[in-house]
Amino acid sequence: MGPSMIIKHLPNSDSHERLFFNYKHQNEYLGLATVNKDMLSYDTVGNIKNEIKEFLTIGLFTSINWDNISVDNFEQYKNEYKVPIENYCKLVWLTKDYITNQSFKNPLGVHWDTRENKWVIHPGGSRQKVIDLFHTGPLEILAFNTGGIELNFDRVFLNYTELKNYFKQYEIIEKIDKKHPRLRLFCSEIKF
Repeated sequence: MGPSMIIKHLPNSDSHERLFFNYKHQNEYLGLATVNKDMLSYDTVGNIKNEIKEFLTIGLFTSINWDNISVDNFEQYKNEYKVPIENYCKLVWLTKDYITNQSFKNPLGVHWDTRENKWVIHPGGSRQKVIDLFHTGPLEILAFNTGGIELNFDRVFLNYTELKNYFKQYEIIEKIDKKHPRLRLFCSEIKF
């Protein structure tokens, strides 16, 4: 992912829910669906071995000189330290939760990526790996069918209130970003 692919969230995130439901196309839906795991993209799975290796070399044995870390070289810090440490730790934490509970605590958010023509787990670099390695059988997802791509929904949410009422124990965060040419990307982060 080069510099031209940096995702920037649109401002005023408190209005994203309204924007999402007001400006999605009539044939686009947000809802729950039960799918076969094979229909989802797992493009981060090939990174597992390298992420473990990076963590064991960089994450454990490198001491960060915080005096050299500044806003000017944050990208260097992020690439050299933060990402290798975070990717491995998140994978271990999610794997433990998944194996213990046979599911994630938060629903799996999925959207159709019109540029890649595939269903993408988002957020989900680490979730992809866990699902690919450990999940069997049908998979319940919270999906957005960008562009109206066909998907058999078990339940459709017609507005933000309906979505929020269904997931009562979670804080629902919808983020719309500038990656796609129109407001078509739904990124769900459902947190306790």
